[in-house]
Amino acid sequence: MQFTAQKQHYEEFYPNCKFLVIELAGERIGRLYIDRGDEDIEIVDIALLPQVRGRGIGRMLLEEILAEGRATSKAVTISVEPFNPARHLYNRLGFRHVDTNGVYHLLEWRANAT
Repeated sequence: MQFTAQKQHYEEFYPNCKFLVIELAGERIGRLYIDRGDEDIEIVDIALLPQVRGRGIGRMLLEEILAEGRATSKAVTISVEPFNPARHLYNRLGFRHVDTNGVYHLLEWRANAT
């Protein structure tokens, strides 16, 4: 039920958002919702199963998205709770805090800022 409600929410607020299943060796290990707009690429949601975290998979996926941002001259954004452990990775990759909306921090990456 939670997945269905979340999917409906994303479809309503991000009508062009793509839902991708992340696989490793044929096994489903995570998900990615990504919205490629005219001006930016928004990572709406990214999640990996706990047992595969810390292996560099998330970093690899994010680096691919940043390469796309670099190639298309688009900013890459993601909203994240301040206590999310992945925040350290986002900071290392060059994301910067640009706004706060309720409990979420909007982070932005720009090719010319890294």
